[in-house]
Amino acid sequence: MSTKCITSNTGFARFILLARITAPVFRLPLAPKWIRYLLVATIVTLIITFSIVPLPRWVTDTGPLGLLPIRQYLHFIAYGGFAIVLGYALADADRPDWQLLLFVFVAAFTLGFTMELLQLTLPHRTASTRDLLMNAAGAALAVGLWRVVLSQAKLYRLKTREETLS
Repeated sequence: MSTKCITSNTGFARFILLARITAPVFRLPLAPKWIRYLLVATIVTLIITFSIVPLPRWVTDTGPLGLLPIRQYLHFIAYGGFAIVLGYALADADRPDWQLLLFVFVAAFTLGFTMELLQLTLPHRTASTRDLLMNAAGAALAVGLWRVVLSQAKLYRLKTREETLS
């Protein structure tokens, strides 16, 4: 009889531990879709704009740790930011997480590839494989971080003004 109690208590402890591991750690509000898609459009517009304008001289300086030029870090941050914002915009889509995350990565990579092709046609810009790799690395890290966020967060929709008043 005491063995049953120990077994059932152990099973219950495992259940509680598993529930704590899989339970959301924090709540993340989902802005209305139009705001989320507006954020995506804004990031894409910024990336396109800064991909076609001439670079300021300071962008070619060596960045932190003396490893890469600042522009490489900017590529990493821009495409990582795009991936996070696109992932957030699609967070409530009716698809499995892996499909959404794959789509986000492919979209970020495609945008980066397109911008590098566009830069081939511009006399004041140069296309670079390193830029493309930094774009992909930023997007991949962002997709990985977004996956962690999705596993730890409970998403909830913000109420509209009409829903709040009723």
